[in-house]
Amino acid sequence: GAIFHHLCVTQAQIDRLLENQVTCVLIDNEYELQQVINIQNDNYLGARSAVNYLYEHGYRKIACIQGCLQEDEPLPPDYSHVESYQKRIWQDRTRGFLDALHDRGLEPFAFYTGRGSAPMDVGFTCGQRIVRRILEQSERPDAIYCQSDVIALGVLGELLESRVSVPEKIALIGHDGIDFCRYLFPRITTIVQPQRELGILAAGLLIKVSRGRAEIKNMLLPSALFEGDTTN
Repeated sequence: GAIFHHLCVTQAQIDRLLENQVTCVLIDNEYELQQVINIQNDNYLGARSAVNYLYEHGYRKIACIQGCLQEDEPLPPDYSHVESYQKRIWQDRTRGFLDALHDRGLEPFAFYTGRGSAPMDVGFTCGQRIVRRILEQSERPDAIYCQSDVIALGVLGELLESRVSVPEKIALIGHDGIDFCRYLFPRITTIVQPQRELGILAAGLLIKVSRGRAEIKNMLLPSALFEGDTTN
């Protein structure tokens, strides 16, 4: 058996594995495939809950830093080949962001394309650069939804270094729930994905499927909100 996490496994690859009696479970795969269990974090509802939380706390000029969404989208020079297939997450989060704003009668203040999937140093630098662009504008958002906590860390660092009060001047909410958001101060408000529970579920289903005791199906796992110090 095998568990594949956050990849772009194709149907042809799954078919070949199954032909060789390899049972598979996919976690956050780019595509939902046949004859295999697909487990996804509910990125759409996670983004909606981020916007709803900001709205309920009085924010109206909400910007979004998103990952790359389309195959033909021009990429910043520091993008790696990884982003050429990791788009489903950013598409779902962007859709949730837009739908939540629409339900509230709002338009997005602005979109900024960031480095959706990146190691800490690259994502942090990306967030810093985007904040510098924002601070050059005459009108600024009152809240920023980052589709990645790694980017959110860079955004927070640059805002504080530029002496912009968080959340008094600009609030910040991330998405993923990485440990740094809770351990540093100010703690970043973020949408937390149930990673440990997801791993336990995937391993348990893999064992059950290999023994013929579980059905093949698609599953969505809900996220939770961690309320930190970067929102009022």
